[in-house]
Amino acid sequence: MNPKPTIQSIQALRGLAALLVVGFHFRSIAGPANQALADLLFSQGAIGVPLFFTISGFIVVYITEDHAQGLAGGRDFLVKRACRVLPLYYLVTLGGAGSSWDSLYETGRSMLFIPLGGTGGGPTYGYARLFVGWTLNYEIFFYLLTGLCIVVAGRWRWQVLLACLAALVLAPALYFGWNGLSTSAGYPFGNVYLAMITNPILLQFALGVLIGLWHRADPKRGMGYWGWGLAVAGPLFVWDYVTGRYNGHDLTGWGLICAALVLTLVMYERQRAVRWPPFLLFLGTISYSLYLMHEKVWFFCERLLPRLGIAKDTGGWPLLIAVAIVTLLVSMVTHKYIEQKLLGWMRAKLFGASRGGSERPRQPAPAGL
Repeated sequence: MNPKPTIQSIQALRGLAALLVVGFHFRSIAGPANQALADLLFSQGAIGVPLFFTISGFIVVYITEDHAQGLAGGRDFLVKRACRVLPLYYLVTLGGAGSSWDSLYETGRSMLFIPLGGTGGGPTYGYARLFVGWTLNYEIFFYLLTGLCIVVAGRWRWQVLLACLAALVLAPALYFGWNGLSTSAGYPFGNVYLAMITNPILLQFALGVLIGLWHRADPKRGMGYWGWGLAVAGPLFVWDYVTGRYNGHDLTGWGLICAALVLTLVMYERQRAVRWPPFLLFLGTISYSLYLMHEKVWFFCERLLPRLGIAKDTGGWPLLIAVAIVTLLVSMVTHKYIEQKLLGWMRAKLFGASRGGSERPRQPAPAGL
């Protein structure tokens, strides 16, 4: 599988999604006096999650266009995805494992990508030991299902994958009744993992796969209309973000709006280059580290502030900006030394030797998260 060129729009959207999620979780740092403005800027920041999921669906199609089929293809896909996602997530999760039996049990479940359950409903189902880890539960399941389809379905893998995703979401309705594709309701399985893998939020990945297949088709098809489509999808995304008119992880919330933005941008970029702010592209590059590390950075900052004589609810915008800068610096370090260097070493060990050691480590393909 040859490395694919980076799609700048996807990189920028990853940066935007990470920025919005971090802002959503950090907005309370601005303090009570500034809460109205902080909420105006970031109260809808969770829109980054369906945006990430759509990108993930697109990416797996994009990076496997020339991928081998059968057992070897499925194995390579899963190993490379595991190398890309697991090391940093496991390190961060273990860093907050705690010492009690309950915390160790939660850590073990999280590292197996099983929701913690409890009283939490969909789509989080009790979250994970690392707060944002609930989204990784879906990502890993999606990767496993994709790898299985590569093994058993060959060139029909995408049709089978889409059929599986649709069946998982729709078939339980025959027993439980129609849930309106509500991600918060889901289906009332007694087993939390079954509830997760049938949640309608999986359709966000399906939309990304469909966009990827469309992108692979004749690039000249409909080229004259994507600019007009983007002129509608872009302002619609901004309007919905500002007003909160359609919100939530449902397709009728943020789902279709995010898919429309991804579709129009990637198709428009096939027509002409899009100039993105370098900082946004940089955020896209480190987005996975940024996404995983921001919670831990604030955790340590909360414990450091009393020693500095700073009350966290009175810090205001200077404190929020300071924490954001520290998060950015920490994410740059983890991206360089864990995502890049450790990943490069793992890929060289796993794939270089099997090719006689002559292959140089490839640039890691972008992940959805």
